[in-house]
Amino acid sequence: MVCADMVDHCVENGIDKYWLAPFRLPALTHSAEGCPASSSQLLSGVTQNSRNVEACFPIDGPPGTEVDDYPGLHEFLATKYSPLQDVNKIDAILNDEQLIKKLEKGAKVIELGCGAAHPVKTMATRFPNSSFVASELSESVLSRAKENCKDLANVSYAIVDACDVPDSMADQFDLVILFDVFHDVPYPIKLLQGACKLLKLGGKFIMNEINMFDTVEENKVKCGAQGCIMYMIGTLYCMPTSVKHPRGAGLGPCAGPKVFEDLLKESGLGEIVKRCDEIIGLTFCATKTLEMHEVEPETKKTKSE
Repeated sequence: MVCADMVDHCVENGIDKYWLAPFRLPALTHSAEGCPASSSQLLSGVTQNSRNVEACFPIDGPPGTEVDDYPGLHEFLATKYSPLQDVNKIDAILNDEQLIKKLEKGAKVIELGCGAAHPVKTMATRFPNSSFVASELSESVLSRAKENCKDLANVSYAIVDACDVPDSMADQFDLVILFDVFHDVPYPIKLLQGACKLLKLGGKFIMNEINMFDTVEENKVKCGAQGCIMYMIGTLYCMPTSVKHPRGAGLGPCAGPKVFEDLLKESGLGEIVKRCDEIIGLTFCATKTLEMHEVEPETKKTKSE
């Protein structure tokens, strides 16, 4: 802690003395934005499975790891601070006056891969006239969203595989949101096509990702320790759980904004706008301007492949 400049130290009369300045205390609690304590617990959650990841490297090793190989990780992520939990920041995250007016009047919104559904909770609080669907792949994960949003009457819940959206859900939503999920998915084009299918014509898709750069050198120079952490998390969790699936993309959090933007263009979504922000990271907004057309995801390779 002393070496990290978190705890102060001095020697008085040959005795080591240590103290924690009050202004540094929030950085050691889980309620603080970007706190080291939270990051340390996150790293502990992904490194616990390093032996199984190591076993994947030999030619005859397993193709990847299972999400269930990381006990406690998703429970921790459900409690981790996010700026998406701040009602006062949600308008800046959306960054679209017309969309905000539509949400204030009443719109239909779905979050894919919602986890604990912090964005849904924040937006449902900010826009009480709109209706929100928190969706996940399994009931066990969706239960976290139900607990988090239990006091909100304008939130409902659904098991949805975005890569295989049923026809009954087509053209139903004004807004589809995806936060800190895209880099984990094994079939990104299929997911984007599913999002497109969910949207009404003219509907918006907003995707938030970790703000990294397109090359290793840029990440090394511009991101420093944060870049090191993101590569570690990608190597130990995001990529192995993605490539566990046949022909999984294995994007990882450091795939880079160009890869994400190219995949959005390939999906059939249009009017793509990219925005970077120190607080909320990398955000893409796209619009369903044409009826979704089929694109075979296996025919195109991503940068990470």
